[in-house]
Amino acid sequence: MKDNEKSLFKNTFIIFISKFCTQFLSFFLLPLFTSILSTYEYGEFDLIATYACLLFPFMTIQLENGIFRFLIDVRKDKVKTNIIISNAFIGMLIQVLVFSIFYFIIIITFNIENGVYIFIYSFSYMLSNVFLQVSRGLGDNISYSISSLVSGITNVAFCLLFVYICKLGLLGMVLSGIFSNLLGAIYLLFKKRILSYFSLQYFDKKDIKKLVKYSLPLVPNSLSSWIINISDKVMISWFIGSSANGIFSVSSKFSTLLSHVYSVFNLSWTESASVNSNYEERDKFFSSSIENIFKICTCLCIITIAAMPIIFRIMINESFGEAYIYIPLKIIGTIFEIFSGLLGAVYISLKFSKNIAFSTLVAGIINVAINFVFMRQYGIYAACFSTIVAYLLLSLYRLFDLKKHIKLKFSLASIASIFIMLAIQIYFYYKNSIAISLIFTLIAIIYTFVLNKRLILSFSNIIIRKLRK
Repeated sequence: MKDNEKSLFKNTFIIFISKFCTQFLSFFLLPLFTSILSTYEYGEFDLIATYACLLFPFMTIQLENGIFRFLIDVRKDKVKTNIIISNAFIGMLIQVLVFSIFYFIIIITFNIENGVYIFIYSFSYMLSNVFLQVSRGLGDNISYSISSLVSGITNVAFCLLFVYICKLGLLGMVLSGIFSNLLGAIYLLFKKRILSYFSLQYFDKKDIKKLVKYSLPLVPNSLSSWIINISDKVMISWFIGSSANGIFSVSSKFSTLLSHVYSVFNLSWTESASVNSNYEERDKFFSSSIENIFKICTCLCIITIAAMPIIFRIMINESFGEAYIYIPLKIIGTIFEIFSGLLGAVYISLKFSKNIAFSTLVAGIINVAINFVFMRQYGIYAACFSTIVAYLLLSLYRLFDLKKHIKLKFSLASIASIFIMLAIQIYFYYKNSIAISLIFTLIAIIYTFVLNKRLILSFSNIIIRKLRK
């Protein structure tokens, strides 16, 4: 049990280094972007990135997730590794070609604005993500982290060059994303010698069908995740306008940053859950890991809310001031997103791709329905509450559904204390006082350490041992 937890902490630390550096570097450019770009330009770029994320699962039919999951089981067998990668790449190549033909017929026929930008952005993201999943599947989290670091740092550098120096505005943001994704992919292409795993001699229709059978249900799952996370922005743009979407996007930046922090834990957690899916004390390990990750991530959410009255004044231009109102609501949605994601990793470990797809699809439908009914009347508030409701119901469904297969046990006292502390912090958040913010930030930090003492000390010991080497 302890060895499994140590492995989880070790993988988390490796991935955390790259994600922390890249996401926080990008995050601290927010004042620059909100001062240079108009709310309209910022909203338009956000939509391009949003549509690119929507296209991605259709480009690959989620075969990159199949690569990751199936490689975990054959890491020590070079021939089987080559078979999985080769057949997945062949399947993806065919899918990308078919998708591209239909996509360009559609954008030419309907004269879709920024259609070419969206495709290239999505294609660059696809290359980067596929190679990242290969690296993870092979168990090389260090190369995974370095590639993420390359993409993150170069994205910041290109943003400074294209947006701040060259004044390219929207185009500069798009080019930065494309080039940084490609550089991250190129690093892994040569570092992992990915093409050396590929050979047409391994082509086998049965293997491709096996990969597709696992991966295909993840397409509606990914689409539903897109609906929950991104459709808010699209519907705000439709019903209210791009400027309102710019406000919403800024308010989402802080919850998105927290989601990225959680994704570090979830990447290593997903791998550990899959590796230990047949472990004798599996249920105990699952319960302990889910609870520990949930506690540390939600405490970070509480600290963020407590410190936000100070951070917002420093980070955000006055023209985006309305965004302050919605930040706590976005963070609440993130808390339920975290819990549902932790449970989703268990589905992946058990290869229940259909279950994860169904649950996310229902949540996505609920999200869109709430937006459609209430957005005209309540505006951005509707988008915030639709996300909260969708992820709350998704969490509850997965929790009860998984109990049919495994025994999950959590400390109700710890979870109750988290939501009590969250409610207190939100109440004082709307007082918008720097003095109160300083006091409650300190309280939140102390609470975090007390609640997560064992986890923090274990994580600290790993970092100290790494630094001493």
